[in-house]
Amino acid sequence: MADGIDIKVKVDTRAFARAMTGFEKHMPFAIALALTKTAADCQTVLKSRLDSSFTVRTPWVAKGIRIEGATKTNLRAKVGSIDRFMEPQAIGGGKKPHEGKLVGVPMVGRGLPRSNLKSVTRPSKWPGGYMATGKTFIGTLRTDEDALWARITRGKGKNKRDGLRLLYVMKPEVHIPARWPIRAVVGEVVANRWPDHTLAAIKQAIDTARK
Repeated sequence: MADGIDIKVKVDTRAFARAMTGFEKHMPFAIALALTKTAADCQTVLKSRLDSSFTVRTPWVAKGIRIEGATKTNLRAKVGSIDRFMEPQAIGGGKKPHEGKLVGVPMVGRGLPRSNLKSVTRPSKWPGGYMATGKTFIGTLRTDEDALWARITRGKGKNKRDGLRLLYVMKPEVHIPARWPIRAVVGEVVANRWPDHTLAAIKQAIDTARK
């Protein structure tokens, strides 16, 4: 889409030309209608299959999947996501920081920013949230990477001792593998639904023209 990714698939319109002999001036309307309905089907299927590619924690990813319908003067329909973070999910790539110089990779486990791989990392457990407590600091790992550490105390009484807990590894960029098969899904839906929408649109256009 305008601010994210969009998918375009060419379709065969020869069926319109054959079926609409004598109704040629209504053909753009019919094509636009079929394109828009096919794009809407793509949107529906993409939303329904998000769970197969991601651990969906909120409805916002699905809400970001939008379409742009075709018109008689612009015979193109688009389907895609308005969210920029979905682009590397579809084509792969690197995630870079929006602010600052590093991307924080959260550690996973009990007492860590993310309790398990499917859990939500709350704002209070983002690097900035931890830093606001005054109990964390940035240190360096043996790999020379920066990391966010928390000062912790374990045990009680005579067994009480201070320690450190690794919360985030800070990286200039994180590689994200492509895991959202948007192109394959759109291609599948177009192949399955375009013929039916073509026939329905031709019928509607001809019926409308005869009235």
